[in-house]
Amino acid sequence: MLLASCTIYPKISNRNLTYLYQFGKGAEQPLSHIYHFSEDSSTVFLKINLANLCTESQVFKEPIKLIFKAWQYSSYQSKTPIDSFYAERFLSKSDLSKKINFQFTVKSNYNPSGILLLEFGLNQNAMRTKSLLEFDRKNFYDSHFYTLENATTHEKILNPFLNARDSMVLKTQFPDLIDSVFISKLNEQVDIALPPFYEEAESKVALNYTFRLQKTAAIQAQINIPESGIYAVNHTLDKRNGFLVYRFYDGFPEIINYDYMLSPLRYITRQAEYDSFDANSNTRNAVEKFWLSISPSKAAARQLIHEYYKRVQYANQYFTSVAEGWKTDRGMIYIVFGKPVQLFKTATDEKWVYAFGAENLTFEFYKVNLPFTSQHFLLKRNYLFEKYWYKTVNDWRSGRIPTTSF
Repeated sequence: MLLASCTIYPKISNRNLTYLYQFGKGAEQPLSHIYHFSEDSSTVFLKINLANLCTESQVFKEPIKLIFKAWQYSSYQSKTPIDSFYAERFLSKSDLSKKINFQFTVKSNYNPSGILLLEFGLNQNAMRTKSLLEFDRKNFYDSHFYTLENATTHEKILNPFLNARDSMVLKTQFPDLIDSVFISKLNEQVDIALPPFYEEAESKVALNYTFRLQKTAAIQAQINIPESGIYAVNHTLDKRNGFLVYRFYDGFPEIINYDYMLSPLRYITRQAEYDSFDANSNTRNAVEKFWLSISPSKAAARQLIHEYYKRVQYANQYFTSVAEGWKTDRGMIYIVFGKPVQLFKTATDEKWVYAFGAENLTFEFYKVNLPFTSQHFLLKRNYLFEKYWYKTVNDWRSGRIPTTSF
């Protein structure tokens, strides 16, 4: 049912969508997956961290209501939704520290592809957080025609990131899609992004060896990834379609130990400096030594470390494509510059706007058409970015978290 409203909104492409790249309190971006289970119906699966919907000053009395709204648009050029959805769920106070699973069904008789804008929060007058999901029913090779489940617990897997011992089950309601399912490994390691004022050739991504999945039922197949890497799941051997699953290290995208804290420092360290850290057999000592050397106090170092690696973790979660998210162009900009103050998005590009005093700095990313991911974006590079880059890196190296706001 379409929710009644007389408000006139601009096109989706003209709205500030900066909330998509926020994290922390009041900025929950849930794990999500859209699953097409019939020709005109889809289920949206969400995992919501309720702790991020609360602030320390908020006091809730039971019953606590999780309110959820969604609006369906046909494209980024749409001004008004073609359908809307409402759901609610009652919670106890003990639920507010949990991550909960939430799902709802969307019928799409209007368009085979489109956008869902989501809004959810606790109780009627509490803060709201927003999210955006894209879907496409025209591409039968897309991940939206499958679900991943843990083979032991049968819980839906909303992250495409697998651990070494994980055994997954790939399911679909379309038997033809599961008859011949193959996994192909990307055969090339992608280097980390260079600073935005460097010219950088686009990496050529190819697939290497292929193995066939074990079909366990008419509509499911077992997945066991034999080694670390990035894999395309597809049901033909032409390697021009499919979607990606990943096995980097157990716990990815989180930064779980010092071994994974060193490499992202390459964005704010000098080459000789980084090489000396890399040669140090004690990674923990090298990482701590760097942060303490640029910070006025241990407390300031802890604050810098928390912010920097939160950004790395977020980049891993949301920008991973043919490389870990922190290595990508979007990941690099997000880690160094932080969340943009304005973000505009279309089906083919994104514009991130930052404020430097009276000046605005805009980074433009364009989507690269790869057959097995829609999340690979490259930066439009420009030598004029150099002064902003070094100013921001210098802020980090001076023990300050860079701020860019209007």
